[in-house]
Amino acid sequence: MNISSVRVEGAALTRSSFLGFLINPFLSPTTKDSPNTLESVLHTARNLSNILQKADTFKSVEARIEQAQDPLAKPDDVDLVFKVHEKGRFYLNTSTELGNNEGNAVRRYPVF
Repeated sequence: MNISSVRVEGAALTRSSFLGFLINPFLSPTTKDSPNTLESVLHTARNLSNILQKADTFKSVEARIEQAQDPLAKPDDVDLVFKVHEKGRFYLNTSTELGNNEGNAVRRYPVF
């Protein structure tokens, strides 16, 4: 079982070069040609999901494994598909300051 491709659905505003920078190390030629088990495919999916979440570009990341869509893929090859929801690009900051050394508070709201 090999990973044929990785797709990210719902990333309309995110540059494909940025996604490629995050994903391509997991699809290097040495990794792609070595035989994979279901366990290694699941580990790769989990690692990619963690990296996409740590990028702080997406509100949510859901992963699924599908049969490979490439006509040249082997019958047991799979595609990793990530469904993401992007965060808003603009934020509204509010703050409150109190006197006599009592403190302040800042709140950040995403604007959609």
